[in-house]
Amino acid sequence: MAPALAPLHVLVKFTDDQGVTHNLEATSGAGRARDQHYRDLLPITDQALANGLYLAPLDAEQSVAVIAAVVLDGLMARGDYREAMAVADVLLAHNPQFAYALVKKGTAAYRILEAEFYARYPEVEDVPQDRRAELMRLQQVNRGAFEWAEAMGWVSPTR
Repeated sequence: MAPALAPLHVLVKFTDDQGVTHNLEATSGAGRARDQHYRDLLPITDQALANGLYLAPLDAEQSVAVIAAVVLDGLMARGDYREAMAVADVLLAHNPQFAYALVKKGTAAYRILEAEFYARYPEVEDVPQDRRAELMRLQQVNRGAFEWAEAMGWVSPTR
């Protein structure tokens, strides 16, 4: 048995004695579900499958990173966005295909941009010179995180 990811969801992959792999859906009494079931309900692209983003069994290191995402969620909920970005980096070091952590990192960067730059300075020219490098770095983190996730096949579940 091994956990596997779907967009905003974790399921269990179970391989029986005959070598057949089944998905066990823990949210509905551990009933079986085919990969197509998740594809029908959730935004899972062919590219995401090919890149191991979704429906691939996770190894132990990747699994721990997924479990540790609760720390990331807590930091985001408290508005500790710089710490959330740092935790996302640790999770991604252990599970580079963890789109959830990547998107949270990009979102955290945007929240900092929003609070420290966009709400204070209507124009880029208004940003003090000594803060412009930070502005540009955070913009790159925000753009880069979403571009990387999208390049791997991630799409927003809200689209």
